[in-house]
Amino acid sequence: MRALKFSKYGDYRNLYISHEEIPTVSKGQLLVKVECSSLTTAESLMRQARPFVVRFFLGLTKPKKGISGACFSGTVIQDGKQALESKDQYPIFGELGAGLGSNCDYIIVDKNDFYLGLPNSLSHEQAACLCDGTITSYYFLTRLIKPSKNQRLLINGATGSLGVAAIQLAKSIGLHVTAVCSQKNFKLARSYGADICVSYHDENVLNQLEPFDYIFDCVGKMKIKTAKSLMTSEGTYLSPVLKFSLILKSLLDNNYQFAAVGMLSKQIKEELIREILFKIENKNIEIPVSKKYQFKNVIEAHEIIDAHKKTGNFILVHNAKVC
Repeated sequence: MRALKFSKYGDYRNLYISHEEIPTVSKGQLLVKVECSSLTTAESLMRQARPFVVRFFLGLTKPKKGISGACFSGTVIQDGKQALESKDQYPIFGELGAGLGSNCDYIIVDKNDFYLGLPNSLSHEQAACLCDGTITSYYFLTRLIKPSKNQRLLINGATGSLGVAAIQLAKSIGLHVTAVCSQKNFKLARSYGADICVSYHDENVLNQLEPFDYIFDCVGKMKIKTAKSLMTSEGTYLSPVLKFSLILKSLLDNNYQFAAVGMLSKQIKEELIREILFKIENKNIEIPVSKKYQFKNVIEAHEIIDAHKKTGNFILVHNAKVC
């Protein structure tokens, strides 16, 4: 089978395609033939061991497993030692967590891992993205805060996978959304409902706007001092990007919040996913796939991600031709 690997920490140039044996399944495990898997900023950061703490999950001096990818969608073809006939095989999606490893053709999923059956409302392509940006944005905007209609939300990094999901979710709640992104992506942000678009090259414009009730810093690049100057006195700053300045601030002030959604319990994740699926089925949000890659050009995706130029959701398609 093919696998996207990295044998040492660093940028996209450390990635390579390897041919591995299909893993052996033990009792209590599922063998999944992967149809699509994720290509995300979070995976890039872990590959680069940023922050350093990820080494305690992946390997202190070098990666233990060294296969990229966290989220997946695929077909269960074996349950324990029992190979399933075609009529008994079934689709699932989920994520492998901090250990990574979904960017290969076959993966082992423990029955205690986080996965769900693939509903008819989702394609494999969409499902491979769901457990990254969408679930993260949903958790931040519905669990860490309780926003009310017409409150003002600033989304920094509004056209990445988290940002696109956050715009849609915010508008479904009834929030007024200001999107910070590159000027070339204004049209995209507006297509998902952003009320105001501001270029990240012209952040002084933000000082001329009304104060925000919430700031969702999807990329973790806004300084705490800047965030404070842009918020109301009761405003809340949120970010999924681990920064020590944010951790310290959050210990002293509940209006500054960080959360690692990947570390949530399986039960909470299932609850979040089911709520998201309800919104998808009711056309409140959609999961757009902006770029599809094959193994032959997948390293190009990580070059874009490392350069902070990723827009929307990128996926690796394993068993189909990609246009």
